[in-house]
Amino acid sequence: MRAGTNHVRSVATCLAIVLSTSLAYGQAAPTPPAPSSPASAATDEQKAAALARYLEGVELVKKAQWSDALAAFEASTKILPNPATTLNIGACERALGRYVRARETLSRALTENTARGNTLPDSSVAEARAFLAEIDRVIATVTLTVDPPGSTIAVDGRPLTAVPASTGPLPRLAAGVAPPGLGAATPARTFEVVLDPGAHVFTLSRRGFTDVVVNRTFAPGSSTKLELALDELPATVRVSSSEKGAIVRVNDADVGPAPVDVLRPPGSYQIVVGKDGFLPYETQVTVKAGEEVKLDAALSVDEPSVLERWWFWTGAVVVVAGGVVLTYALTRPEPEAPPYDGGSTGWVVQPTGVRF
Repeated sequence: MRAGTNHVRSVATCLAIVLSTSLAYGQAAPTPPAPSSPASAATDEQKAAALARYLEGVELVKKAQWSDALAAFEASTKILPNPATTLNIGACERALGRYVRARETLSRALTENTARGNTLPDSSVAEARAFLAEIDRVIATVTLTVDPPGSTIAVDGRPLTAVPASTGPLPRLAAGVAPPGLGAATPARTFEVVLDPGAHVFTLSRRGFTDVVVNRTFAPGSSTKLELALDELPATVRVSSSEKGAIVRVNDADVGPAPVDVLRPPGSYQIVVGKDGFLPYETQVTVKAGEEVKLDAALSVDEPSVLERWWFWTGAVVVVAGGVVLTYALTRPEPEAPPYDGGSTGWVVQPTGVRF
């Protein structure tokens, strides 16, 4: 639809319901409002203030100042809600190209009108329904498949909102209606999103996974499919050591000297930190996706036992050698003395004495 036609129809809508709005706010009303109406409990000052802002919005609509008009109508409805004001808010949103918001607002205006006893002129109701039919032909629909399910999603920096009374086989959400904020959890792995035609930014996130940011442009009335998948983040194990140059091993694989950052998929790993002259540091670590674990390996000096010291074994060799000599000296047999030849004297020296 051309901009000029949008302008004329929106102005006509606003002007057509000025009279009904004035009556609802108590200006020259032939009959008092219904007791259940919120306007019945409002003061004259509130009614006058709400009507003043409403008429301000109408004048701004005549000048095609849609953003300012929208602000005036929104200020009016904060003072005193009225189906006519809600309807004109929807008309301004439509003129600004915010079709999904306009659809939600116009639908709410018709619901409020029914609850208030059908205070809107029939022509305004018909115009609102015509706007809704037009918007249904203009808005785009995207079928999103998100992996893993349960991730949070935002479109243009806003969470999605559920579309009331959606009857399709898939959950149906609307983009551009909620206030700016963080994304909300997806309702299922596959769901539908209605959004204004044009460019949109989808932001998908989940703890332990890399964020996905996708920019897509959708034609008016288009119906497309889009798959968004997040990649699982590796776990990080930051290993430091009390001794410079200590070598880090993960599942028997040398990953270098500490300090070192070890990136691995989620799982369980054996980590050993060692250095010559020190007792090795060993531990088992289980990490999740995107998790960061810090290990500070305190190495202790490897002090050898008495049996491992060099001086012990040197002394032991000496002692053993000395023991062999002593044992041999104590156990060897006494040698027999050779016979003695006394010569010409004829006497012989015996071990026990001397004989003549």
